[in-house]
Amino acid sequence: MLLGARIPWMPLLPGSLVVAAGVLGVAVWSKIYMPGAVERSLQEFGPFGSLFVLLTWLTVFFTVVTIGISVGYVIAHEEPFARQLNTPPDPRP
Repeated sequence: MLLGARIPWMPLLPGSLVVAAGVLGVAVWSKIYMPGAVERSLQEFGPFGSLFVLLTWLTVFFTVVTIGISVGYVIAHEEPFARQLNTPPDPRP
């Protein structure tokens, strides 16, 4: 919707798969690590502790998303995959 159908969905598939795997990893890690981190941070910093942990989690989450999109772009433009995915040519000269 955001791209206005200027890019077909197949070249976007590798990035979406990498991002989905990364977000799934962050979700599993969050279930294990975050409760203890929030508790420790609340004890050490008071009410601001949960804010620190949330900001750290958001930084990790969006770093994973950004890296996933970048890796997906590179994969979609590599020669063997570009032909299979019908990736449009790179707009750079």
